[in-house]
Amino acid sequence: MARDDFSAAVKRILADRAAYRCSNPDCSKITIGASLEDQSKAIRPGIAAHIKGASIGGPRYDATQTGEERSSASNGIWLCGGCAGMIDKNDGIDFSVLLLRRWKEDHELQTFTDLSKGIIDFGLTGWCEESGGAWKLFVKNPTMVPFYDLVVSGFKMENCNEPFADIEIVFGTVPPRQTMDDTTEYSRLHSDMFGHPMVELEYTDSEDKHWRRDRFGKLTSIPHRRPFD
Repeated sequence: MARDDFSAAVKRILADRAAYRCSNPDCSKITIGASLEDQSKAIRPGIAAHIKGASIGGPRYDATQTGEERSSASNGIWLCGGCAGMIDKNDGIDFSVLLLRRWKEDHELQTFTDLSKGIIDFGLTGWCEESGGAWKLFVKNPTMVPFYDLVVSGFKMENCNEPFADIEIVFGTVPPRQTMDDTTEYSRLHSDMFGHPMVELEYTDSEDKHWRRDRFGKLTSIPHRRPFD
């Protein structure tokens, strides 16, 4: 009987999005590793399993699906060999479409979270650029997560009341993969007032941890922030 199998490309994307780990939350077994007999080879026991059956009579088969839908990545879940066999026992009655989709969604969210944790520490950077005697402020978020309550300081501007008044600018949230700029041009700001193009930032990450990046680029964790704590 004809099967709507996954292409090699679909199998690869399912494995990649699962970080080569079984999507069963009670398993999470790694599904790729080294061959000890041949240094040019790897062992790959993972399987791209169908959520809805690949052929008529298969576990969780849905006759309303097209062949394209049946063989698409949205109908697949990455599992180890043992779990892939388990979900299809008893014609799949113990492992519903809803359950397998929940496994997949939760697992892929976890792989994204695990990936993001490593780059949160990289954090935000801020700097000034001079153009025609005026300065503009830029803040860049190169990560895949947002940062919150950003306050920028570390440079000064001449003021009628004080010889040099500190400037603080609140950006609020800086979304992932974005560079933001303060459209104000500080024409009375001069490079010798701060001596370095970087500026000081304080912000909070998605885990409610507070960070300060000084004007020389050093990033440190701080216990609290004004006026947010």
